[in-house]
Amino acid sequence: MKKISQLFVIGKPYKEMDEMEKMIEMKSLKWVWYYQIVFLFVCIIYKSVFMNKISYDLLFLIVSQALILFIFKLIYSKIMSGDGDEK
Repeated sequence: MKKISQLFVIGKPYKEMDEMEKMIEMKSLKWVWYYQIVFLFVCIIYKSVFMNKISYDLLFLIVSQALILFIFKLIYSKIMSGDGDEK
């Protein structure tokens, strides 16, 4: 028996995503990530030009997001290609 939280997601009945829905979801997430990077970069430029401060916390967020993306792309590409199964 499924839990109620598994049956309904934001008021809609739960169902598995097909390939097209997964692709749309991934592309949407990619665009959100790009927006975050551009917004953080603009905030860094604004603070450095108009407030004469270098914002290291925002710079850290940009660098850490890029590193996390790069690391997980490497991990998932290795998993999906099946290189981890060979001995």
